[in-house]
Amino acid sequence: MEIRRLDKKDISRLKLLLKDYRYNQYRNYRIADKKDLENSILQEILGLVEDGGELFAAELNLEIVGIICGSKLAWDSNYFGLKMAKIDFLITGKCCLEQAFIKDELILFLFKYYKSKKIQHVSFRIDTFDHLTINCLERNGFQLMDTLVTYILVDKRCRIPDLKCLYKVRNYQKKDLPFIMEIAEKNPWISRFSLDPFIPKDKANKFFKEWIKNCCSDISEDIVLVAEKGGKVKGFFTYRTNEHVYNVFGLRGVGRGISVVLPDAKGAFVSFLKSAIGKGKEEGQINLAEFDTQIWNYQSVKIFQRFGMEYVKSVVTFHKILCE
Repeated sequence: MEIRRLDKKDISRLKLLLKDYRYNQYRNYRIADKKDLENSILQEILGLVEDGGELFAAELNLEIVGIICGSKLAWDSNYFGLKMAKIDFLITGKCCLEQAFIKDELILFLFKYYKSKKIQHVSFRIDTFDHLTINCLERNGFQLMDTLVTYILVDKRCRIPDLKCLYKVRNYQKKDLPFIMEIAEKNPWISRFSLDPFIPKDKANKFFKEWIKNCCSDISEDIVLVAEKGGKVKGFFTYRTNEHVYNVFGLRGVGRGISVVLPDAKGAFVSFLKSAIGKGKEEGQINLAEFDTQIWNYQSVKIFQRFGMEYVKSVVTFHKILCE
């Protein structure tokens, strides 16, 4: 077996390998057929390579039997003071070799490559049902950091419940920035960064403060909402358009943001969801809303369920330190 780098022109060769891939992130969304699902992975890998990601393939008798795809994390590296990267895909197919062996060899090959580039920290977010890959990560020194669950609301299948909004929700204004940064900094975040023993604690605690600051910048594509009551800001909520979902499935998808409300602002999250999703549906700008949360965040899960959202995905995040 030989492992070598692939480039953009080689991606069409992956079709056979991806045909039987069981862990497509959109497989439970019920928004596409099998052909579109296969194409979604090809397009995602193509986008990663075009953006500077690394794609390596394991070949046996001129047949691709596995791939590993990774991306360097420039913003994270600059913020945390560690050279960081992530693994985007680790996929193997059926052949005469054990899939576990192929996965191990691909992981070790990527480690060697990343070490040559002075990468110090690697993360990988993987489907919780992909036990073979999870076992591979554990064998190769990765540590579990968190588990996320995803809920979606599809326009044609769901109706927004008539829940009472207790807060006024409006678009972010520049005058709000100091206060919402303060909210973000004081919120007791429990995240994969705060749980990682190799991440500086002061940086982990202020990570989401920097995140919301970036969301509020003039060049950001994020939409930022704030909740008010009695003229006082009680929290913020961000989301963005999922360009990949639109390009591949033709759906206007939004989500994947962060939200914080003050302890005395119960009900603000409901107001945020109803405002963001409801307004978007009315204006024809949203066909699909998807939101992630930690598996232990029962309060958010209950709200998603009250909105009639569907549970579609669970992923685990692993971290590994390469060079201290």
